[in-house]
Amino acid sequence: MMCIKDRAMEVLTLVQTGKCPPIPLVLVDEPGGTYGSHWKRYVETELAARGYISRDDFSLFDLVQSVEGAVSAIDHFYRRYHSLRLVGERLVLRLTATPPEESIACWGERFGDILKPGGELLLSQALAEEVDEPELAHLPRLVMDFNRRHFGRLRQLINAINSLSSQEGTIAARRTL
Repeated sequence: MMCIKDRAMEVLTLVQTGKCPPIPLVLVDEPGGTYGSHWKRYVETELAARGYISRDDFSLFDLVQSVEGAVSAIDHFYRRYHSLRLVGERLVLRLTATPPEESIACWGERFGDILKPGGELLLSQALAEEVDEPELAHLPRLVMDFNRRHFGRLRQLINAINSLSSQEGTIAARRTL
């Protein structure tokens, strides 16, 4: 019989290696429980400290102690981020709201380490190759030359996008019929 912690590690590994797109991976401990904190400490001391994983990989999951905390983490994950798609060599992040240009420039600098050499992070509309998903055509995009190695840092970028205040950016235009 497979244990829940084993399943969580499997999913975490799939997200960490890019075999699965980023998802809101939320580990819920019982209120006042210590299982989650002990597990996290083990991962820190046995895996991260030995260089088997990056410290950035801790951004791939949230550890909470209530259902409300889990709902909050999931809601935050999808606050502005919608989905992603690989289009040729470019990674396309689809968003529910257009971020301000100054935020995009800041993210380009802050997350330049996850771009291929000479790569960019640009605001875009739907790419021609995305014609097979017309229901998503109205969403604004961030298109980037992702190095396909630093998935913890990619999640940190998604977190930064989702952390924009309500006043920053505009809501994506609704698809017209």
